[in-house]
Amino acid sequence: MLSAYNLYLGERGVVQDDRLVRAGDFGGRSSYSAAGSSLLQGEPMPTVIFAANNCMSIGAIASAADLGPKVPEDVSVVGFDDITLASCVRPELTTV
Repeated sequence: MLSAYNLYLGERGVVQDDRLVRAGDFGGRSSYSAAGSSLLQGEPMPTVIFAANNCMSIGAIASAADLGPKVPEDVSVVGFDDITLASCVRPELTTV
């Protein structure tokens, strides 16, 4: 996923900002921690979080809810894999 992100940025002449990249283990807890550790409290704060799967997206949304940034007003969250639970998340999860 990260290599595709870097390829996309490179094709557009954009350099990856390492301050905006976090690693996780594909679970909600790891993304909750990754988003909350500094991503949603740092500078620059992202306008979008793209997570490798929906479980990670749900963790990022929960982290934002606990820290204060509003989803989707302050930060959008996009997931990948469209699990059934995605339709139950509020605010609704954008998923690929």
